[in-house]
Amino acid sequence: MKAQLPERVDVSTLSDYRSFKAIDNEGKNLFDVVTAAVWNARRQLIAWLEPLYAIFNCQGWIRCNGQWVVVRLEPLQQPARRAAQEQLRRKLTGLGAKIPGGKWLRIEVGVAPV
Repeated sequence: MKAQLPERVDVSTLSDYRSFKAIDNEGKNLFDVVTAAVWNARRQLIAWLEPLYAIFNCQGWIRCNGQWVVVRLEPLQQPARRAAQEQLRRKLTGLGAKIPGGKWLRIEVGVAPV
């Protein structure tokens, strides 16, 4: 059956032949713009959160008493990261969070407790 078909078909004699359609690139262009925006937002977010990675990976100590749970983080050496650490400490302590046992949570930055 396939052997009986012609090797090529001449469509030049067909009138108003529209089986070929021009490709619309608007969808692809929109996808490319959204992809670039997401990629740029991801890079910016990573740049903003980079100091936090150092904070969360530093040494720390926990001390409890009847009223408080105190988490003390070792101070970071780089000034920008230290500033971010202090800002995070102020923000978290300022929330006035209580743990399920009813004790208040306080974050500190400093050397090992005595």
